[in-house]
Amino acid sequence: MKRTALIIGLVIISLNVFAQAKGEKYLFAMGYASFGKVKVENFNGVQVNNYDRPLSKYLGVQAGFGFFPANNFSLELGVGVPYTKELYGRDGDTWLYEKVLGVELNPRMAFYVKLADRFYYTPKLGGTFVFGTDVTDVSSYKSEKYDYQLLGAYVEFLAFQFRVSQKFAIGAMVGQMSYRRVKVSEHVSGAYSAANRWRFDLNSFTVSTIFCL
Repeated sequence: MKRTALIIGLVIISLNVFAQAKGEKYLFAMGYASFGKVKVENFNGVQVNNYDRPLSKYLGVQAGFGFFPANNFSLELGVGVPYTKELYGRDGDTWLYEKVLGVELNPRMAFYVKLADRFYYTPKLGGTFVFGTDVTDVSSYKSEKYDYQLLGAYVEFLAFQFRVSQKFAIGAMVGQMSYRRVKVSEHVSGAYSAANRWRFDLNSFTVSTIFCL
């Protein structure tokens, strides 16, 4: 009887060790990248950009804090540095790019669905706020600099996490659907242009590490 009780107790403890439990807090660090073509639309829904080659690039690193207000449901806030190099045209034989470097605030929520021991499906819903600098090529020999703002929302639909130990986990995500409103303005005059941008891709990926407190 004592041996049976001990085994049952160990099983219960092991389940709790790897549970995504209410009150748990954690720190995370992540890197993400996306490569491929992009489709950009203006307010009237008229397609203005759609190129295949060379590839546009979306890169970034981020760190932040998260906690579980309920079992299997977490809230996070990340602060990061995103960089984009987006193809939008060409001048003769020269491809023209819009390059953005900024600071990003990224609140999000994640849902944990247990698929196997220590392995979870973790779809996420989040918002993104980016403030930075836009450098746009206007010809093969000239670029112009603008202030850059981005407000948006996104869904990560192929996200997973593996709980390596009680204090450490690793995560991975492939694919994202997002909506973003981009505002580019001149620093001196304040004149600006804005556009709505929708993205749906399977060529973006994120790798993250999670440290439980």
